[in-house]
Amino acid sequence: MRLLSYRPDIVIATPGRLHDLLSEEDAVLNLSRLRFLVIDEADRMIEMGHFREVDSILDRVFNEKKETFDK
Repeated sequence: MRLLSYRPDIVIATPGRLHDLLSEEDAVLNLSRLRFLVIDEADRMIEMGHFREVDSILDRVFNEKKETFDK
């Protein structure tokens, strides 16, 4: 968590774990500088109907990047 709070350029994670990290109330993960996002096993998550988690992750990434560009 300490390393993720430094605004990473690259994040590689399973969708479930990344969703959990982003959903925590005291989440320190800042994705505004993110250049690459690799979501391991995303195809399996979508096949199993877990669209909400993947969609939530992508919304968070794009919203944080948009807020950075708007400033």
